[in-house]
Parts: sequence; C-alpha cells; structure tokens
Amino acid sequence: MGRLKLLTLAGRNLLRHPRRVALAITALTLGIAAVVTLRGVVGGIQQLNVSIFVDGSIGALQVHRTGYTDAAQMMPLQLDFEDTPQLREKLLAVQGVKAIAPRIYFGAALAPPGDQEAAYFMAIAVDPLLEAQVAPRRVRWASQWLEGTAPQLLLDSTFGEALGLPMPSPELTDAQPALLASDRDEALNGEVVKIIGSVGQGFPGDVRQGLVTLGLAQRLLRSEGRVAEYAIAVHRLDGLAEVKRGLEAALGPSFEVHTFRERVPVLRDVEKAQDVFGLLMSGIVLAVVLLGVGNLQLMSVMDRVREVGTLLAIGMRRRRVVALFVLEGLLLGLIGSALGLLIGEGVLAAIDWHGLKLAAPGAALEQDIHPALDSLWRWGITVAGVLGATISSGIAARRLSKLSAAEALAAP
Repeated sequence: MGRLKLLTLAGRNLLRHPRRVALAITALTLGIAAVVTLRGVVGGIQQLNVSIFVDGSIGALQVHRTGYTDAAQMMPLQLDFEDTPQLREKLLAVQGVKAIAPRIYFGAALAPPGDQEAAYFMAIAVDPLLEAQVAPRRVRWASQWLEGTAPQLLLDSTFGEALGLPMPSPELTDAQPALLASDRDEALNGEVVKIIGSVGQGFPGDVRQGLVTLGLAQRLLRSEGRVAEYAIAVHRLDGLAEVKRGLEAALGPSFEVHTFRERVPVLRDVEKAQDVFGLLMSGIVLAVVLLGVGNLQLMSVMDRVREVGTLLAIGMRRRRVVALFVLEGLLLGLIGSALGLLIGEGVLAAIDWHGLKLAAPGAALEQDIHPALDSLWRWGITVAGVLGATISSGIAARRLSKLSAAEALAAP
C-alpha cells in the first residue's frame, strides 16, 4: 500500500468517528490557543520592560567620562565633560544614532516655604526638547512637561504627595520651595523653583526623584556648558552592539559607552525568569491537553481491534498498521494546531486592539501591553502540538500491533 493511499485511508478513518475526532481537535485547539495567548502576553511584557528603560528612563546607550559608571552612585560632578556642538555632531554622525540628550544627575534638597524640614532627593537635569526625543515615555508620564531653562521641577508623584506640597506650586514666589545643591567645590547654592507637576515611573524603585531643566542645574552646580551624560536613542535596538562600537571609536579612551542592558543587568534576569515561567506553564497546559488527546486516541485504537486484525489478515505489515494510526494522529495534530494558532493569534490581535493595562509589582503607573509572539515560539508551539498528537497515536497503535491476526479477530 503506497504512502498516498495510506494517507487517504487515515483521513477516511478520522471521518468515520466525527464526534471523537472533533473532541480531540477541540481539546488540542484550545490548548494551543491558550499557550499562544500566554506566550504572546509574556512577550509583550518583555518588550514593555525594555521600552520602559529605553524610552522612559536611561535610553538605549549612555556616554560618560571614563570612570563615571564605577562611581555613579556618588553622582560625581568632577567627572562631567564639556557639552559642545562639535561633540554632539560627532556622535550623531555615527551610523544608527537617532538622537542625543544631555543630562546631569546630582543630589539636591527641596526646602519648602516656612519652617518645614528640607527633603533630599536625586535630581535629574534634562534638556526638555532633546529629552523628549530620547525618552518619549518620560514625557507622557509627566502631568506637564518642562520648558526651556526655567526653574521648574517635576517630582515623582508618590514623593510629592508624601511631602504634602501643592503640585503645581502657587504662582507667588514666596509660596514656592527652594532647590538647594552643592557644586563641585562643595559650595551650597539655591534657587526658588516652581513645581509644575508630577512624573511617574514604570518600574518600582526609589521615589525620591525629580526632574529639573538642564539650565537650572548648570546654574546651581556652577557647571555652565557641562554635562555628566549623553543618553543616546538608536534607530534599531537589534543593532545596538554596532552602534556602541561606532561611538567608542568616535570618542576614544576618554569616554565610556554602555548599553541599557549593561547598566540594568537585572533586566536580563527578569526576562529569563519570565521565559522559564512561560515555558513551564506552556508545558503544563500542553501536557494536560496531549494526555487527553492520547487517551482519546487509545480509546479509538482499542475500539478498532478487529479492524486491525482484518488488516493483518489480508497481509498488511505491522509497521504499516502503526503508520496508519500515526498518520491519523498527524492529521489530527495538524488540524488542531493550525486552528489553535489561528485562534491564539486572533486573541492576541484583539488584546492589541482593545489594549491591556498592567502595572509592574510595586509600581503605581499602569502601562499598555502590546502582545508579541516571535517566530521561534510560534512554530515551536505548533510543532509541539503536532508531534504530541502524532506520538500519542503511535504509542497507542504500537500496543495494538503486537497482537496476532487471530487474536485481534477473536477480540469481542
């Protein structure tokens, strides 16, 4: 019997038991759809995590003076560098670089009007226009964005509420707080600032943070024309390594360049944990579904003992009998997996269309999640469904093929 005839016979056998086959296909379809949906949502969360850091915080790449990163927790003002148009043009000329935003990180104190105690926090000085090009999420998270070089301040929403300060500040200067900071010579400087609103964070962390205009920080720190960091936006994240090498070649040994993954190594650990969780849950769901499919196939095989005896009696070889049932499982797996993939992709498209908002544990700011399912997971899940149905059918048929023709025909 040729392979084509065997495949045709397998298809006809499936049509002979429509109810049982429909039940097996339905179980496999729902299982594959559930796994595709789960993995797509996990993939969307992983992409969101990356975007929170790249588009909402540190940027894709960061440029510092050599040695700054090792002392970053101290926010050393002595390791700043001159911010010149020539230096910016040199970096923008590197292939893959999209935008540059200068920044300064420094410790500051906010002294409310009256007799209240000053509150200490980490201030991040940014150029409002350039920061919007590198970290657009940060702009969206702010109730109102900074402008120019004015003495303006955005506080973390939780930190601002804890201080009990009105946001925005009153228009009267006497009712506005003062921002205090020490320059590189340890001289304390201050300037009255207006709290124009609040800004959220995508990840939980130290809420004692605030954003100020770069011009304000340079006046306070006596660092006119100097910055501590360039945050770099790139056109494609998958070309980050090449861009980093280009920046290092353009800058020389006086500067160091880091990717966001090097600055936030915990992100890779989080992604690995999410991958393990997704793989474990997918495996559990598929195992339960395939056990059910295998049980249905075993029942189907045991109900066809006399049919197998007839096939053996007319001269069909045992391996052909096994191949017949394997082909039935293959067809069942192909149909169920294909339908499950289509339904799962449809669910992901619906989630993407209607939106799904989640907040990271410990973070108050909810984020839009857009599901993402890469080709490796898509085909891996589909192949797992097909192979699982095929193997379970083959195992059930192998037990039956060991019977002789006489034993099979004599079965009740």
